[in-house]
Amino acid sequence: YEQAGVFDKAAEIYRDTLNRLYAMKGTSLEKERSAFETLPSQESVNLRLAIVSLNDHKMDTVFEYIKSGNQTDKHSAQEKIERSVLLSQVAEVNHQTDEAIRYLSDLTASWKGQSKLVSGPYLKLARLYLKKNDFKKAQWALENVEHLDEDTGVVDARISVEALELKSELALMTKNPQLATQTL
Repeated sequence: YEQAGVFDKAAEIYRDTLNRLYAMKGTSLEKERSAFETLPSQESVNLRLAIVSLNDHKMDTVFEYIKSGNQTDKHSAQEKIERSVLLSQVAEVNHQTDEAIRYLSDLTASWKGQSKLVSGPYLKLARLYLKKNDFKKAQWALENVEHLDEDTGVVDARISVEALELKSELALMTKNPQLATQTL
């Protein structure tokens, strides 16, 4: 439901899952189920709820779920990246562009070896730098996406295309129509 954009239904299912996890915590049922199943962590479900709440524009609950799922050591690599991107988005919604940039900068610095995972955050970072009219840093972030794609070939095609489109727009903003045409 989350991927389909039906955020209310996704939130309902995640809340139900979270309630079930809380109810069986420390019981023999938890031990039995975790022996035969891979149960999600409460932190993972709280992260999903925070992301769904953000996508559904329910900012008051976003903060509640972020605080509830604050043990980042229990998150997978993908979830840690999603959490940083989420915090960046929350900061951006609150008109804290510098804070949003800081979250993404820290993320991209610490996850350099994960090309597929950090290409999206680099693209988002480029957009934030453009928002601040910092064309040099925006260009740097876009070049990182381009290099990741060229070097590894694992960058999502949609991200590559968006990065190239943004690079072309940036070239037009900086009065370089030849680069804009070449990029397109």
